[in-house]
Amino acid sequence: MKSNYYKTKYRKGFALLFSIIVVSVVVITTLAVSSIVRRGLELTSIGERSMEAFFAADAGIECALYWDIKERAADGSSKFRLSSGGASGGGSIECLGLPVSVTSGSSDSTLFRINGNGVCADVTVTITNSGLNTVVQSRGFNTCDTSDPGRIERGLRATY
Repeated sequence: MKSNYYKTKYRKGFALLFSIIVVSVVVITTLAVSSIVRRGLELTSIGERSMEAFFAADAGIECALYWDIKERAADGSSKFRLSSGGASGGGSIECLGLPVSVTSGSSDSTLFRINGNGVCADVTVTITNSGLNTVVQSRGFNTCDTSDPGRIERGLRATY
């Protein structure tokens, strides 16, 4: 009889130890999986903001190309082309259904900024080689707030 007493006494302690081990494994697994899911969500968010910046840059390029081709006169001058020794600049165009002010940069470049739907793009149209070549650079941003730590910039360039 004495031997049965000792067996049941020690088996009760084993059940408690086994329960603690199982619960610990479940908690550790849950924490690991939740960490992986959190990182995945962060990466998805960064990818989404990056695409917004890319599409803003693309909208800037397309707008510049549209207005350069649309307003090109028979003599080759347009909103962005050289006229009397410098970029024509000045005036207004419409991008994304909104009016956009066009300003002269240096002697051979024209600048404008597109703001729309919370995203923006800075576009520079540069005329090179005596008006034979045009370079359009567009820097798109997922937000126009320069102090936003989540601001992402993407750039595109078109040369023709």
